[in-house]
Amino acid sequence: MHDTRARSDRKPDHLSTAKVPPLWRTLFGAAYRLVTITILLGVGLYAFNAFLVATILPTAILDIGGEKLLSWASSLFLMAFIMAGVAAPSLRQRLSMRMALVLASLAFGAGTLLCAAASSMGMVLAGRSLQGAGEGMVAALCTMLIPAVYPPALIAALFGLEAVVWAGAAATGPLLAGLVTQYLSWRVGFLLNMPLIALFLALVALAPLPHEHTNQQSGQQPGQQSGQQPGQPSSHVPAAPFPIGRLMLTVIGLLLLLTAGLTPLAISRRAMIGLALFALVVTVQLDRHAAQGLFPRATFDRASAIGPGLFLVLLMPLAQAGGQVFNVYALQHIWALSPGLAGAMSMLGALSWSLAAMLLSRQSDESVKNRLILAGVLTELAGLCLQILSLAGQNLSLMIGGIILTGTAFGLAWAFLSQKLMALSPLGERDATAGLIPTLQSAGYAIGAALAGLAANEAGFSAHALPQTLGHAIGVSLTVGLLMAVIGLVCARLFVKRM
Repeated sequence: MHDTRARSDRKPDHLSTAKVPPLWRTLFGAAYRLVTITILLGVGLYAFNAFLVATILPTAILDIGGEKLLSWASSLFLMAFIMAGVAAPSLRQRLSMRMALVLASLAFGAGTLLCAAASSMGMVLAGRSLQGAGEGMVAALCTMLIPAVYPPALIAALFGLEAVVWAGAAATGPLLAGLVTQYLSWRVGFLLNMPLIALFLALVALAPLPHEHTNQQSGQQPGQQSGQQPGQPSSHVPAAPFPIGRLMLTVIGLLLLLTAGLTPLAISRRAMIGLALFALVVTVQLDRHAAQGLFPRATFDRASAIGPGLFLVLLMPLAQAGGQVFNVYALQHIWALSPGLAGAMSMLGALSWSLAAMLLSRQSDESVKNRLILAGVLTELAGLCLQILSLAGQNLSLMIGGIILTGTAFGLAWAFLSQKLMALSPLGERDATAGLIPTLQSAGYAIGAALAGLAANEAGFSAHALPQTLGHAIGVSLTVGLLMAVIGLVCARLFVKRM
């Protein structure tokens, strides 16, 4: 059913009906142009840097050493990204949106400069941590902008454009970083981020962003203030104490989980995973009764759709994280594809995500959106099954089909899942819900990668293994993802049923 409670506070808008002008033209029209470009560039900073660093770091290690700490460059980045995203709603209560975005961009820039100037792997790790904190905050704040600025009919189209940005970054990031690293230096490669950061800061300064700390009204024009008449003093709710204790407990849990694969002892890995899960469970329990929660209150309401919806946001990337880690490796070492061709095959997932998201962006029927969310999870299940079968039979066509289906799954479901979560959230929790979407997505990839690595190592994965052994080990890691996708299907059914 339609969520009349979440929509009742919105102004009527011709864009919220089925008969709308071309969505792309509206998103880049005078009313929304600067905000749209700001959000897309914020997404682009994250996407482009991800492919940039993956290309640059191996060359940097040859120069400054520290190959044993290579995995920490990703682990610390992800941990900082997740923690910044979780903390974003609390920061948003204390600062204007513009100032919060400026500080986050400066943190990202400082981390980039530190990486470019690094003389040791320790400096790279410090820079990557700063990059993660800055990018995590930018991603969460840009997602918070979406329900605060755009009417519902435009949100799916905006997420479609974000998917296009990711595809563009996947296509250009590795190529540009590789050329600059080869012909100039890896340090210049890191600095490719700086013009994008400068452009983003300029857009943040110019765009008509909501600027009241308490602004959480959805569907308003850019810069309009929520529930406030001209000349009326803004209502400001004093911010609750910053949840530093729960954030630190979350840091401990994430650090244990992300680094569990670094210890060679199986008993130590299992103990670290157990302690990590215990720390995260305790964090959630404390948060349920805190004055200022890290998570929306509706997350813990058994009758609400928010809880299973947010869990689905975590589980969909978690389910396919094993493929993100091992598919390119499998394409090179099982099917003997060149690195370039293997990378191109892996890009098919991003391209299919973008294509599906663009084709469906004009969908306005709520019942169809619900079916597409379910179809997305089912498509992810099918894609993972194909990948597992491809490894068992060493069938390249099945692997390519599986990569395409798992990418298509996000294109079918992600925009509508995100849109509905924002619409279902009470006004006072919309920032927290919107900010959690990219945070949980990154957490899903991080946790899924850690679990996939552990599963593959337990199943005999090694650099010197025979193709059959490699196929078995990677298949085991993907089976863990398949189980997560099954749980995701249960969450999707609950989400659709409770709306």
